[in-house]
Amino acid sequence: MWNLICVLCKEATKSMEHLYFECLMSNRVWQKLKQPCSVARVPLPWRNELQWTCNHWKTRSFPSQVKRLVLALQY
Repeated sequence: MWNLICVLCKEATKSMEHLYFECLMSNRVWQKLKQPCSVARVPLPWRNELQWTCNHWKTRSFPSQVKRLVLALQY
């Protein structure tokens, strides 16, 4: 039987939205990852986040490539 509770916070139903944008435990990790990438904005819902990334991280610069890679690993 599948466990539907988040393995990190053990307080909410597992979902991509919860894991990446709502879970307090994963939020701490994302805050640490965003700092070196100079990302200070509040995350959007998943589909909007993907669209925002496609629109804003288009360059071939190293920081843009790292940001796209981190986002791809999430998906």
